Amino acid sequence: MRHSRAGKPAVVLVVEDELLVRLLANEILEEAGYHTIEARDGVEGLAILEIQPDVRLVFTDGMM
Repeated sequence: MRHSRAGKPAVVLVVEDELLVRLLANEILEEAGYHTIEARDGVEGLAILEIQPDVRLVFTDGMM
């Protein structure tokens, strides 16, 4: 399991507009020990970042 400095699982924000890609990315990251949060687009991703200070990595594609 991947942990942050506080000993909790590291948090990854998955920003992806395609549902199947988002679900697959979440599954792979969670199996690797990360805690994931989903966002359907960049606007939702930015809103999540404003209220989730524990996010350590943003996983996204270059075009949405």
